Amino acid sequence: MNIICALRLPTSPSTRLECPDCGHERLLAFTCKTRHFCPSCHQRRVRSTSEWIGSSVCHKVPHRQVVFTIPKVLRGIFRKRRQLLSLLFQTAINTLTASFRLLLNIPEGKLGAIAAVHTFGDYLIFHPHLHVLVADGLFAPDGCFHCLPQGAIGPMTELFRQRFLAVLREKKLISPHKLSDLLSWKHSGFHVHDGRDDLIAADDYAGRKRLAEYLLRHPFSLQKITWNASSKTVI
Repeated sequence: MNIICALRLPTSPSTRLECPDCGHERLLAFTCKTRHFCPSCHQRRVRSTSEWIGSSVCHKVPHRQVVFTIPKVLRGIFRKRRQLLSLLFQTAINTLTASFRLLLNIPEGKLGAIAAVHTFGDYLIFHPHLHVLVADGLFAPDGCFHCLPQGAIGPMTELFRQRFLAVLREKKLISPHKLSDLLSWKHSGFHVHDGRDDLIAADDYAGRKRLAEYLLRHPFSLQKITWNASSKTVI
């Protein structure tokens, strides 16, 4: 089979293949229309979805990215029970809301946030953590937006740690002995990156789109994948 020419069809990009012996032709689609596994198809979804998030979902207010991570010893809880990752999402959002309300003294303030749970690390190890694209402040009951004070958003790591461990204890996902052990650690393994270097201005649509793309990014990076000819493996 020889590749004769490339076509752009209305539905999806394709290539026309033709057999030089019998003249039979077929179209080979460039897209499998799947997410996560295929970098090409997933990236098209990322671009279209991030444009929608940046222009239609996010209000024109300052935004930042906040990342919540948990210690390695707790990751195994979620490996075969992915539905429990909702606990990570709920605890992180509750932590953000409580911190923002305290900083701004708006007890009824509403948080504006979009979150994505990532279960992969740089080397495709199981590493559940949460990326949050959050408005840098709160919406008051009257609809007005109140920005956070300039700088960090407060020491949220310890609050997140206490709340998350309390949830695991309530759901009986951690033993009292393990809980006591974790609370005694000097370096807890919990971390909240507050995004002070990722602050996006209210009129920065490109910045909101960029952070949204990162939330939706593919677990595989083509730049990090190489072919080992000697062992015939992908690394």
